[in-house]
Amino acid sequence: MPHLLYNGGANLRVCPFFSQSEQRDAQASQQRWMLTWRWFEVGMSKARLHGAFMQIKVRNWRIRFCVLAIALGGALPCATLTVPGRAADAANSDDQSLTVRILEVSGRARLVETGKKTAINEKAVGRLIGNGASIETRGKGVVVLELYRGGPVIAVKPDSLIGIDEVSGIEGARSVRLNVERGCILGCVDRLGAASKFEIATPRGVIGIRGTVFEVCAEGLFRCYEGMFMAVVLPAVVHGAPPTFSVKGGNELDARKGVKEPTLKPINAEQIGKVFEEVKRFKVCERRKAK
Repeated sequence: MPHLLYNGGANLRVCPFFSQSEQRDAQASQQRWMLTWRWFEVGMSKARLHGAFMQIKVRNWRIRFCVLAIALGGALPCATLTVPGRAADAANSDDQSLTVRILEVSGRARLVETGKKTAINEKAVGRLIGNGASIETRGKGVVVLELYRGGPVIAVKPDSLIGIDEVSGIEGARSVRLNVERGCILGCVDRLGAASKFEIATPRGVIGIRGTVFEVCAEGLFRCYEGMFMAVVLPAVVHGAPPTFSVKGGNELDARKGVKEPTLKPINAEQIGKVFEEVKRFKVCERRKAK
């Protein structure tokens, strides 16, 4: 049996004075030895990475999966890992910071994406949803949403249904359009730049937000608690050209069914106190960051 010279564990050399047949045998043995050594090295590397993986205590299973993929050879690039229905907005927007994020879920609620309804609970906090999705609350359920990273925060109030028609744009030129189909939303928006747009559509009118604490209801009740917003009452609600109202803090526009003409009036003190309790409870204004 030819003798093999061990050189640092990585290179094996055959003694030059061996015969030709001994050289061939030695080379075959060398190849088998090197293959065994390589598997040993890979196994040790995997073991070390697996140990590090087991010590990572994160709730996000996608991060854990990335680490495991690396430990198993890096065959799956983490950048391509997506979860169906969870990051739909990544395909709809060039800027992934414009993904709507669920901040809080209490009570009964469900998410509607591509026609599929999925019940959501507190485990959905942090979940990302995109354009075209809807949030429905039932009973006393409430869902709090961040419309884009560091941007406006809204609370979908009990027994409500809202659609996320559009969240797009870049820093300083955001475009947001929501559709309140049923119930009410409560929101807090910092003053927007001139190039930004924030609209809320309802069956009774369209609201243009500039910077305010507001409550918009599908039935046609539009309340401004701080700041100011513009409201256009739809032609189907009134005769002639759609009237435009400037609704300032402490006032509400009543364009509900049964009202002869849209009426602008002060909000009663009891209602103001009730809403600011909700603002405090859902941290609607605390959660958004100044831009």
